[in-house]
Amino acid sequence: MLANSTIREQARSYTYNTEHRYAAKLVERSVVETAETHATALELSIRHQYHLFDTLYHAVALHVPGAKLVTADRRYYDKAGVEGHIIMLSDWLPE
Repeated sequence: MLANSTIREQARSYTYNTEHRYAAKLVERSVVETAETHATALELSIRHQYHLFDTLYHAVALHVPGAKLVTADRRYYDKAGVEGHIIMLSDWLPE
């Protein structure tokens, strides 16, 4: 049994690492630090009663043309989806 579970763990690790390398290639890296983005994040946090840490990502998506926050957090999506620029991971398709 140990050999089978080791093989399964290695397969999971390979899949996890492969998916993350692919995702990293899709993500354009840039830094967005503006007072306006921080203010939006704070407004989202207060309006939807959610942690500022989580709303910062959404604020960036709202301020970057064509950007969307891809999230697996159903609770946040249900609360803040009305703001736009957000999609559930389960609904996201790579372009």
